[in-house]
Amino acid sequence: MAKKERLLVYQYMANGTLNDNLHSLDDAKKAMEWPLRLKIGIRAAKGFAWLHHNCNPPKAPENFKGNLVEWITQLSNDGKLQDAIDTSLVGKGFDNELFQFIKVACSCVLPPAKERPTMFEVYQLLRAIGERYNFTAEDEILMPSDTGDAHLEELIVAREVNGNN
Repeated sequence: MAKKERLLVYQYMANGTLNDNLHSLDDAKKAMEWPLRLKIGIRAAKGFAWLHHNCNPPKAPENFKGNLVEWITQLSNDGKLQDAIDTSLVGKGFDNELFQFIKVACSCVLPPAKERPTMFEVYQLLRAIGERYNFTAEDEILMPSDTGDAHLEELIVAREVNGNN
């Protein structure tokens, strides 16, 4: 895996789910700001891209929430994509990025599957949205032109944290 990282995957997180943190019912708890939400989206896309493109056979989540796909598709069909955006983020200088993010999400649920972007492309698109925050600076994406391995179309490579390349 990139950076020789080791990951722990938990079914239960003591600090709650991502949904709990995005949509806290606790008034004392501040809503998660856009840059952090975007960073989470980029990192999730990077993980999915690695699973889809670097595993043989490719891995994909088996319990993906179909209702989210149906929800964004319905909003798009009804011309109500603005309803997908957390209103606490609107008007705070992120509107263009929010719109770009929603466009990426919509491209992922296009009815003809062949028109959908790959997870690698999703990762690249989200990474481009997040460039101004510099939290993607450590990532280096290489697409080998002649690797000799026809099944490896895309690679995600990361630099070592300590600066050794």
